[in-house]
Amino acid sequence: MLQERTWYEYNRANVSMIPRGSCGAYLVADANKETLYIGSSESKNIGIRGRLISHIIKHRFRSAKYFKFALGP
Repeated sequence: MLQERTWYEYNRANVSMIPRGSCGAYLVADANKETLYIGSSESKNIGIRGRLISHIIKHRFRSAKYFKFALGP
């Protein structure tokens, strides 16, 4: 399911387009769109958006250039 989603440039502006409190899965990738990390959020308090922004703030994936996500139920 996640493989069919659109790639977005991994930056705060693009991550901020994800609705707050959205649960689901996400994938972070490098410039070649090779997977660096696969994560999920089941908590509406944090959500996918919160998790991805947290990764940006902490500089967790320095070679990250793209991300995609799939909203869950």
